Amino acid sequence: MQHIRDAAKVVVRKELSEKDIQSLRKELWSLVKAVSSRQTIQMCEINEEYFPEMKKTYPSTFKVYGYFLQEAYWFYLLY
Repeated sequence: MQHIRDAAKVVVRKELSEKDIQSLRKELWSLVKAVSSRQTIQMCEINEEYFPEMKKTYPSTFKVYGYFLQEAYWFYLLY
């Protein structure tokens, strides 16, 4: 268990700004496509502009968090 905690110390969590989302939108889109391609049922289909537009429209309530390992993105959490 200590090994897991030590490894987590190098992961940096950052709330992404509108500018961050815009610059990382291709990576976000790739992640969405990778996840959605494995789903048997999709409620809707979004396009590459979804995340930048949501952040622009709802700047204080649309949150995107990036988890970075050695300054490279690792994964994102949206809510």
